[in-house]
Amino acid sequence: MLLHIHNNLFIEDVQDHFSECFPWLKIEFYKNPLHWKNGPSEKDRIDPKTRIGNISRNHKVGILQIKSTDTVDHVENCLKTLFDLNVRIFRKENNCWIQACTSDNYTLRNRSIKSQETEIPTKAF
Repeated sequence: MLLHIHNNLFIEDVQDHFSECFPWLKIEFYKNPLHWKNGPSEKDRIDPKTRIGNISRNHKVGILQIKSTDTVDHVENCLKTLFDLNVRIFRKENNCWIQACTSDNYTLRNRSIKSQETEIPTKAF
């Protein structure tokens, strides 16, 4: 996946594109840097209708190639280092979104496969 980052891009556009490529994962954006000890705070989550230019202090424009073989940690770090964006990737497990920090060393592909395996089928009525 190629992620084009520029100031007029909405967070929701990044999230939609990411979810199209990795449907069992989602990406969220936060106001403050995230630390491995503390999970992201809901109050720090940025509204998806916000433009990248309103949250990034360095206003760099560029393209980030995200591959299924990249680790969760690598993608989060690249977005922070290259574009000053605080993100966290979540995985779907048992129909709930779970922070992927305990699996930061997993590749996006492995994380997606594991999430699919834990999916609870919905009952047909």
